[in-house]
Amino acid sequence: MKLGKRPYIPSEKDLLYRNYRGTTLPPIPASFGHQSLVSDWGMLGNDTVGDCVIAGSDHEAMLWTAEGSTEASFTVSNAISDYSAITGYNPNDPNTDQGTDVRTALQYRQKTGTIDVSGKRHKIAAYLLLDQSNLLNELLESAYLFSAVGIGINFPDSAMDQFNNGQPWSVVRGSQIEGGHYIPVVGYDGSYIYCVTWGQVQKMTVDFLTTYCEEAWAILSQEFINGKGVSPEGFNLAQLQADLAAITGTPIPAPVTLTSISVLPTTLNIIAGQSGTITVTAHYSDGSIKDVSQLVTYSTAATNALSCKGNTITSLQNASGQYNVTVNYQSINTTLVVNVSTNPNPKQTYDLKVSNLDKAKADALMTALRIFGFTVIEEQQT
Repeated sequence: MKLGKRPYIPSEKDLLYRNYRGTTLPPIPASFGHQSLVSDWGMLGNDTVGDCVIAGSDHEAMLWTAEGSTEASFTVSNAISDYSAITGYNPNDPNTDQGTDVRTALQYRQKTGTIDVSGKRHKIAAYLLLDQSNLLNELLESAYLFSAVGIGINFPDSAMDQFNNGQPWSVVRGSQIEGGHYIPVVGYDGSYIYCVTWGQVQKMTVDFLTTYCEEAWAILSQEFINGKGVSPEGFNLAQLQADLAAITGTPIPAPVTLTSISVLPTTLNIIAGQSGTITVTAHYSDGSIKDVSQLVTYSTAATNALSCKGNTITSLQNASGQYNVTVNYQSINTTLVVNVSTNPNPKQTYDLKVSNLDKAKADALMTALRIFGFTVIEEQQT
């Protein structure tokens, strides 16, 4: 396993969470967390390179999108591409694997966003530094309100043994610090704090948090807002936008959401036993569009008659018929009509025998037949 968080350097420019806490906030329950919504977090490269800050960022986006609508998927190559963009890491040069400054990564996430397997960028709206003197209260409060808090810890060697043995992280006196590590805090059960690291949900004690945490950030994303405009905890999008605008001094734009998909042609005509292709376009709330033809899924009652894969529809039977196919992309559906017809011009074979033709006349006959669209197979009999 690798680490990869660079040392925290204080900055007077950081927005402080404590300045936001003046707003009336809902009470924090004794336990909370939606980490069970994600079944496979993935290592995202942090077993071979020090990209823990990017892997943690992608884990946060996975949780937010799972809460809001459809969970985003990330691969190792996605994480490594953002790691390279932020730090200059070159996979061909191990000496460039020097880890990531958390604040620099947060700036990148706000401006550019981390990329998922579909090519979509996941941006954050704002990030607020937590007060180390009131760390536990602010961490639990912000983790409850915004589903995840990114923390950077000085990682003790005892914690690796505890992780490998499936044990909660706790303070072991005399442990040596191996380096910095970034992890998203995603829940609390009244006794243990829950975080995500190296593809797993990991427990830690409060003492471990307060002993080893070097920096903690409340990260505000709009992706955990569902279609009704509220978070899983009932936090309102309009209020979130107003509060963020007050904090940053600039309005926070509404999130870009998928509004519909369209398919062309709307009716696909194919010959029995053959295939046809379609184009599926995603339409977004900001007016942008995207070709998602290779990313859609299909459902149809005609599973014995049609095969649907990628953007290709194939007829499986030598019979005509009309079928409805539901095309789905990120929980948005549209209907494709597929008309299958038997071949109107089946291939026919003719046996033409001629005799007493010299070669020139025979060649002229063959040429004429080809001009009229026949496939000619010549056989000479002796």
